[in-house]
Amino acid sequence: MNLSISNKGKWSDTDKFLKALTKITVDDVLKKYGQMGVDALIKASPTDSGLLAESWSYKIEKDKKGNKILEWHNSDIENGYSVAFLVQYGHGTASGTFVEGKDFINPAIKPVMDQIVKDIIEEVNRL
Repeated sequence: MNLSISNKGKWSDTDKFLKALTKITVDDVLKKYGQMGVDALIKASPTDSGLLAESWSYKIEKDKKGNKILEWHNSDIENGYSVAFLVQYGHGTASGTFVEGKDFINPAIKPVMDQIVKDIIEEVNRL
């Protein structure tokens, strides 16, 4: 079995597109969305003490393949447990009752994620 591919056109548009992709700087973009996510999480956090809201941050990490990953973190820890996790998913109390969780993280971060997708699509279409 033989396979043959031929092209009578030019590769200039493809070359231009691929060169433009290599010029995109991901760190600045991730910093923008990282802070946008922190702002959204601060605004959405329950404010019983204020510490939960004040404890949001973001990190830009690299995986083993060199891909950049944007992560949001909360440093409010009580008795070894993440307060954000306890509020999000619920928790038991010392008296044996259960405090039901309140989903505040997903609704806060969804618009940020949607904006990331929208901006990526616009950027790729612009190339």
